[in-house]
Formats: sequence, structure tokens, C-alpha cells
Amino acid sequence: MLQQHYTILYEQSAVSSAKIQLYNHLLAPAGVTLSWIVYDANTHSLHRDQLVADAVLVNGSENADEINVENLSLLKQGSRRLVAVFPTSLIEADSARLLVPFEWQGKLVQKFLSRALPISLQDLKFEIVTGNFDQHIELFTSGNSQILIAPLDDLILYDQDFLGARKYMILPLFECPPALMQGVLALKNVTDERLKEHLRQIGEDTTSLQKAIQLSAAYPETQHGVIHLDLPWISFTFLNGFNIGGQSFDNWEMPEPPEAWEGKRFFASTEFMKDFFRYEYFSPADAGGSEATFVASHKAIHDAALESKLRLVKLWAAGTKTWFELAKKDLWVNGSADGIGMETLAEVWSFPGISISKQNLEILTNTESATTWQEEGWNAFGTYELVPSFSTNLKDELSHAEVVFWTSYQQYKEGSQYVSADVIHATPAGKTAQLLAGKHPFIFPSIRAFNWWWKRKK
Repeated sequence: MLQQHYTILYEQSAVSSAKIQLYNHLLAPAGVTLSWIVYDANTHSLHRDQLVADAVLVNGSENADEINVENLSLLKQGSRRLVAVFPTSLIEADSARLLVPFEWQGKLVQKFLSRALPISLQDLKFEIVTGNFDQHIELFTSGNSQILIAPLDDLILYDQDFLGARKYMILPLFECPPALMQGVLALKNVTDERLKEHLRQIGEDTTSLQKAIQLSAAYPETQHGVIHLDLPWISFTFLNGFNIGGQSFDNWEMPEPPEAWEGKRFFASTEFMKDFFRYEYFSPADAGGSEATFVASHKAIHDAALESKLRLVKLWAAGTKTWFELAKKDLWVNGSADGIGMETLAEVWSFPGISISKQNLEILTNTESATTWQEEGWNAFGTYELVPSFSTNLKDELSHAEVVFWTSYQQYKEGSQYVSADVIHATPAGKTAQLLAGKHPFIFPSIRAFNWWWKRKK
């Protein structure tokens, strides 16, 4: 086998050391050896007399203008999620330090935690402390009242047992998106074609990441996080951050509804959420007995006995609205599906320290949805029933609509009798889109994405 040798620059850190070991291991069978040379990413100065390199290890702080996609080799994009890890002493404190790589990211996390923490902790005062991964690991492990914010993939690569028994929250993608290259395992400035081919053999396609880079490049004067997701139903790119004046903003790049919608009468169920159903509640004795629980709606949690059980499990929510409502009940939520479907959590749930599967998870939802989940082999409980209560006004609005955006399958099932046969259906991604597939709906990434589009349209 022909031996090939390449030189790679990297910024020294505990995470980089783990990435180096991974690259060495993956490339060795192809007869590739690597020399790794430390450099300072801020000054681009080398710690040795090395002026030429074949590639540079991405450190996560790169902006779009620092990435040439033609010379980018992606090993793994990862989950793209950030994690907040909390000290056990947090409950005793009235203030906490947010250890984050970027100040703008700290502001997004601070805003989110002010509503996502259990209500007994929502008066916490936060101080944002920026620094690199190694500095923050040292601060977190040596001091109290410090909250570590890091890419989930980096933290697991550094120490797969780090989450262990610690309290954590997997932060939502839309409220707390990662920086462009944060948590991405890649090499940039790869110019040697043979090295590119070796990396291509062990890595992932860069198309998805390129779309995030393109959207990020369109906002050069802003501080933001950005993600691109390819779901079974839709692909989209999302950006959230602060403009040059410090004002928050977000942007979606997603398939636009067809021009044929122009001028049509539109019904947005988001404006009638309380008008479809009334609710009848009950409490299955076995609910809340699993190691982990996914709550499809906050309405599923309505009695003190069930709340007490959920204080002892890994608790996940369908989206941030449900998360915030559970926090009002003083419940600790570990993460959410961002309103884009529970199946999008599969990779995150496979990480050490999280370890959630069909065998140890239960789903709490309404009775009809529970039946659907049970048919797919999930342990699901219905804790409330949806009782249609369509007002005359709601029926009239539906009967005149030419396009209807449904936020749930139950809305469609009960409301479709009032719409015309040729009405155009639209839904958010996830279970609703799956169940309505036969109607060929137009799919938005999420209810949040629809609301963004709807506000601009109006």
C-alpha cells in the first residue's frame, strides 16, 4: 500500500485532541498518516516553524467568509444541537454564569432559559462569560453556579460520560441555533486532490452544510446561528441572531407556497386554536412509569400525581410551547423535538448519557393520537380526549376557505367535513404531515415557520 503523508493545522483544545485521534484512526487503513501542527486561530501564528499545510481543522468559530466550500471536507455534521449542563448546586443559587463561546449566543440562551427552567428557578440572574472550550470545562468542573453551553457532539467526543448523572437541557434548534461551524467535524483549506478523495471516502456530503454557509454569507454584518435540515417532508435553512443594531431577527429559506395561492382565501388554524375542541381529562394509572417521557402537548399533564412521577424521569416535549408550559408546573424538561417531529430526535437520543429508545420511553398525548402511536409499537397513553366544539363562525370560516393550514391531524379529521372538496391543505412537518400525506399537503417546516411566513404575507 502506498503511504501518503499530510500536514494538518489545528487549534489546541481537548476537543481537538479527540478529533485528531478520530481522523488518524479513520485514515490509517488507507495508508494515510497525518502530522498535526498547533497554531493560534486568532493570530494564525504557528507554534513551530511550519509555513505550509495541506488542511486546517475547523475549530467551530469560523464565519462564512472563512470557508471555501470547494476545499471543505466534512467528516460529520452531527446533531447541530447545543447542550446546557447544570451544576447540582444551581437550585441553591440566585445567580449563575453562562459559559458560552459567543456573547450573542449567550443572549439567546439567557432569553430561552428565562422561560424554560422550572418556574422555581426562573428568577435566576445570568452573567454571560465567553471563552474557549477548555477554559469553560475547567470553570464548570471547579466552581458552582456555572452553566456550561457547548455543542452536544463536541462534549460527547470529549467525554462520552460527561452528562452522566448531571442535569442537562438539549437546547432547541430555533431558539438557540449553533454558530455556522459549531460542533461540525471537518477540515477546511483542503487543496490536495488525493487527500480530498480519502476524506470523501470516510465523510459526508457537504450539500446540506453549504446551504447553511450560503444563508450565513447573506448576513455578514450580523451575529447569528444557522442550521440546514433535510427532513423526510421538507428541506430548509434557518438563521437566528442579532443585526448590526443589536435587534433580534430570524430568517427562513424554505419552499415558498405556489403563486396559485395568491388571492385565495386562507384559513390559518393558528388563529383559532381554542375554537376547535374542548377537553375531557382522565388519569391512566400506569402513565408516568417509564424511564423517559415524551409529552406531545402540555394538556396531557393535568394532575398532581402524574406531575410527581414526571419529576423522576427524563422529560421531553414536542416543542418549546409545551416546554414552557411544563416549566410553569415546575418540571425539568431535558429537550424538545422543536415542533418538527419526535423522529428527528433519534440521533440525539442515541448519545451516551441520554440513551432513550422505544423500549424505555412513553408518550403522553390525547386518546386518538395515543392509538396511532400504539399501532406503531410505541408505549403511549391518552390522558385527555378532544371533543369537537366547532362554533358557527369557525364552520363558516372553514367553508369559505380555499387554503387551510392545519396544526394537527385531529383538526383536519374533524374540520375537513366543513371545507370544500378542492380545498388546498397545508401542515407543519412531522406527524401531521405524515398522516395527511394522502391529501398531498403543502408542508411548512414547523408552526413557527408558518407563523413567520404568515406574518410577512399579511
